[in-house]
Amino acid sequence: MRKLNLAIVFFFMLFSISGCSDLRTGGIGSEDRGAARPVSYDDLIGAEVPPLCGNPGGEMVDGQLDHMLGGRAHVGIVGSYSGENLETGGHLVIGDMNGDGIDDGVIDVTCATGTVMWPSTILVYTDRDNFIGQIDRSINRISRSGSAIKIDAGRGGVKSMYISDEVLTVYWDGYLDGDPSCCPSVPLVGEVKVRDGVLSLENVALDRAALEEENLH
Repeated sequence: MRKLNLAIVFFFMLFSISGCSDLRTGGIGSEDRGAARPVSYDDLIGAEVPPLCGNPGGEMVDGQLDHMLGGRAHVGIVGSYSGENLETGGHLVIGDMNGDGIDDGVIDVTCATGTVMWPSTILVYTDRDNFIGQIDRSINRISRSGSAIKIDAGRGGVKSMYISDEVLTVYWDGYLDGDPSCCPSVPLVGEVKVRDGVLSLENVALDRAALEEENLH
């Protein structure tokens, strides 16, 4: 509770960090093919992903890239290793992100080496397999008067995400200084938007609903 109170004191509720995210655009399936086509579930579990966490990029099979990694690491959609239903688990979502009225796709991908899991990366696709870009949540950190909140999940994936009105809303947990790596203590929410073909992570704030629910317990 003390850490959450510190978060409320030191954390300004709304701010934009659109210039701080690790964004990469184009390069994967980006050739001009005329009218855009909707992204499907099958497109996303077989999507070509860029290099992540020091591993080479490649085309996933059933939401995983392990067939290319020779047992050195795991790279895949969050939940694909635990038997999660990827269509309903909240780490693969479909909806219009760029305002053209055609479904785009988003996947939350994480990497693991042995038992160590990296913070996940959000990848966005349009026109079936055209890679728009990525939000790498591991690099963002906001400091306030000696306290700090990392804008990342530390390990593993986001808690959930959904698309509405061309905005991807993402929920995850962030850190205060002193939080152990296993246990981020601050629930956060942010918005991912596509502006002129470029991704941005904006309006990051404390998730008040989650805070209130946690205080009830």
